[in-house]
Order: sequence, then C-alpha cells, then structure tokens
Amino acid sequence: MTKKDILKQENEHSETIHLHKEGAFWKAYEYSAYIFVFAVMNCKPKKQVFREIDSEMVHIGFPLASLEKLKDKFSFVSKADTSCTIKPLSFTPTLSFEEWKKSIALYTPQRKEMSQLKNEILNGSNENIVNKILAFNIESKTPMECMMFLSDLKNMLNGKIR
Repeated sequence: MTKKDILKQENEHSETIHLHKEGAFWKAYEYSAYIFVFAVMNCKPKKQVFREIDSEMVHIGFPLASLEKLKDKFSFVSKADTSCTIKPLSFTPTLSFEEWKKSIALYTPQRKEMSQLKNEILNGSNENIVNKILAFNIESKTPMECMMFLSDLKNMLNGKIR
C-alpha cells in the first residue's frame, strides 16, 4: 500500500486501527496512530515529511511480536500477511487528533559527518562497538533509527564509510 493510499484511508477517521507490516515492524499512520497511542499502547509518535506524497504524516511503529502481547486491549477486525485492522476495546483521548498532531515535533534525520565517522572507525575497536550497542536505547528509537544504527555498526565493522 502506498503512502498516498494510506493517507486516503486515514482521512476517513474510522474507529479502527489500520496496521501495516514494514520489515520487522507494525506501523500505524495518522488517525490510526492517534487511536493506537491513546487506546492500546502509549508509544512515541514521529512526524515526518514523506516525499512520495509531499506531506507530513504522523506514525508509530513497534515490533511484530508485540502485537500478540497487547491483544487484551483490542479485537481483530481482519488480519492478512502485510496488514491487519484492529478495534480498541476502549478509546479515551486526552487531546483531539489535530491538537495531538500539532504537539509532535517534525522529525529531521541527522546524519553523521564524514569526519566523525572516520574518527569512529579509525579509533574504533570491537569494544567500542559493544559499548555503542549497550548505550543504544532501542525502546525509545523509531524503526528507521534502529535500521540506521545497525547500518552504522555494519559499516564500522567492515571499515567502510557511507
């Protein structure tokens, strides 16, 4: 499903949550993310501009295995390999969707400078990489930040700079 299709679906503001499988994560966008945060699990939303639709969208993501642990807070409406629709058992938001969306800061990815990466690789050792892994707080990171972190680690191990 394209971001354009997702945005169209979310503009309907239905009472159900539409989850989309992206890699090892379930993701909810816009109104589905709003309902999910207030009804199922309070997680950190991210507002990001998507070039595909030239618009900002709010989204949340969580590991695929986590959905099973949360099933006491919703019922399944439908489930497929790449998507599922759930309906929360209760939904009591403290903010309107518009207020909630405005309260989320726009995410801008920050890439490391080449000189910083070079120094980390040249001065890096396996111990340095282990320390980076131990210091990385995966619970507070987005799926994209996790993927970028793994990519950086892989490049450090291979001695490459991107």
